[in-house]
Amino acid sequence: IHIPFCSHRCGYCNFTLVAGRDELIPAFLTALAGELAHTLGEPQSVDTIFLGGGTPTHLPPQSLEQLLQLLAHWLKLEAGGEYSCEANPLDCTAQRLGLLRDYGVNRISLGGQSFNDAKLLKLERDHSGSQLAQALERCHEIFPRVALDLIFASPEETLAEWQADVAMAVASPVSHLSTYGLTIERGSAFYGRTLRNELHELTPELQLEMYE
Repeated sequence: IHIPFCSHRCGYCNFTLVAGRDELIPAFLTALAGELAHTLGEPQSVDTIFLGGGTPTHLPPQSLEQLLQLLAHWLKLEAGGEYSCEANPLDCTAQRLGLLRDYGVNRISLGGQSFNDAKLLKLERDHSGSQLAQALERCHEIFPRVALDLIFASPEETLAEWQADVAMAVASPVSHLSTYGLTIERGSAFYGRTLRNELHELTPELQLEMYE
């Protein structure tokens, strides 16, 4: 289930989403309800559910609960099934995390990207490294599985900085770690900055070292 809302669009992002248009959330939920009813016809049994985006946890708690109620009706999670939700660190409030838990979510995937404050600023993220660490701890207390996304090869990043990021991730309470090399995609703000020579990709050789 793709939830196409974010508080802002990060410089590297060319995903399908809208930022700063929260007035569209009620219409989106209405449309999703209609699509589920039209496509499924009746509730279906499933063994995995994945809420991605965008940022599912950007929804205000009332809207988030409306979404979860809708999915609870149409998608019946089988015993032992996995119910994942992508989350932004700053959205990991007790209220939102409690709602997700109460409606059966058993895996949180945090889009942290880095623990390095300078790198987070370059990536135009809205959280700090310490806020990410705190969010990981809160999620670990509530959910049996916590996943973390990290980005490497950000502008001017060194191998040592990336190794420090990985070390912090491995030491944190995560059960799954995904790492992504930064790509400059057409449609992102970084693409225009690269064309204007305001931003430079790391060499392929350094990116390979980081990947390894």
